[in-house]
Amino acid sequence: MEDEKKGPGKLKKAKNFGKAVVKHVAGGCKRVSLGKYAERLSICNKCEYKKEDECIKCGCILSKKAWWATEDCPENKWPKLK
Repeated sequence: MEDEKKGPGKLKKAKNFGKAVVKHVAGGCKRVSLGKYAERLSICNKCEYKKEDECIKCGCILSKKAWWATEDCPENKWPKLK
């Protein structure tokens, strides 16, 4: 069972990360620009779901996920890529 303040458990985190890796590789391992990365992290830094370097909504490591062009915020807070 997930705890809103702790985020998903280890198994759910692993599953979410696995899906993200597959999507990232299938998408050509593309990264966002440094400016877009900084913008994403700036949004995360103001978010109630950020705990250290983790999103407690999905369990992802933000410093990794924010680089990947195929990823998005689970709360749809990141601007859409063009």
